Amino acid sequence: METTFETNMDTQSFKTATQQDACPEWASDMIQKIMLLEVESGTIKNPMEVGGETKWTTAQLEDLAKMASRMDTNSYQDLSAEVEALFLRVAKGLFSEGHSPTTISEMVNRRIPTGCRLPYCSPQEVEDAL
Repeated sequence: METTFETNMDTQSFKTATQQDACPEWASDMIQKIMLLEVESGTIKNPMEVGGETKWTTAQLEDLAKMASRMDTNSYQDLSAEVEALFLRVAKGLFSEGHSPTTISEMVNRRIPTGCRLPYCSPQEVEDAL
């Protein structure tokens, strides 16, 4: 399955294309923050990288600069704890809005391409977060 990043490197187009699954904007924004944290920590490959060249948007660079600033001032805050907290908020929030664990994992996986065949999360991981 081809991801939106592979077909169109423009971030706005990515957001528009992936919002067709009824993911609320608040959740989509939080999922994008999870992706940025995962890229920053090196957990997943930067999906904006093409042929060794990184294509960052200004908004993403600003988010990463804020995270780096927080890390400096907070003695290297644990990024994985922040990712976990954001994931829990997304899972619980979407579940409270009536989405199933399967639908939630599909929304997350559509927005966080891992750069490999493995999805970012499974329905079971979403259930475990609830």
